[in-house]
Amino acid sequence: MINEFRDKLTEIKSKRNYVQNERDLLEGFSKNTVKDNEELKFNIENKNTEAGQLETDHRVEVKVYMQKVKHLEYDARLNAKQAEAEGDRDLKIEDEHHVERLKQLQKDKSNFKREQAKNDDVYQHEIKNTENQQQKMMKLLKEDYEKKLQVMIDKYEDTLVKLRRELELKLKV
Repeated sequence: MINEFRDKLTEIKSKRNYVQNERDLLEGFSKNTVKDNEELKFNIENKNTEAGQLETDHRVEVKVYMQKVKHLEYDARLNAKQAEAEGDRDLKIEDEHHVERLKQLQKDKSNFKREQAKNDDVYQHEIKNTENQQQKMMKLLKEDYEKKLQVMIDKYEDTLVKLRRELELKLKV
C-alpha cells in the first residue's frame, strides 16, 4: 500500500509540476502583452508631443510675422515725422513720396496678411492630416493587437482543451 501511495504521490507531483509550468508560461505571456501595451501608450504620448511641438512652432511663426507688420507700421510713422521736419520747400515731393510709400507698405501689409492666412491654412491642414494619420495608425495598431490577442487566446484555449483531454485520458488510464 505504501508503494502504491508513493507512486500516486509521484504521479500527482509530476502532474502538478506540469500544470504549474503551463501556468507560469501563461503568466509570462500575460506580462509580455502588458509590456507591449505600455510601449504602445508611450508611442502614442510621443506622437501627441510631436503634434504639440508643431503647433507651438506654428504659433511662433505667426508671432514673427506680426512683429514684422508692427515694424513696418513703425517705419511708416517714422518716415512721416521726418517728412514734416524737412520743411515746406520739400513738402510736395515728400508728400508724394510718402503717399507712395504708404501705399506700398499697405500692399506689403496686406500681402503679409494673405501669406499669414495662407500659412495658417497650410499649417492647420498639416496638423489635421497629422492627427488623422496618427488616429489611423492608432486604430490599426489597436486592431492588430486585438487580433493578436484573440489569436493567442484561441491558441491557449485550444492548448488547454488538449491538455485537459490528455489529463482526463491519463486519469482514465
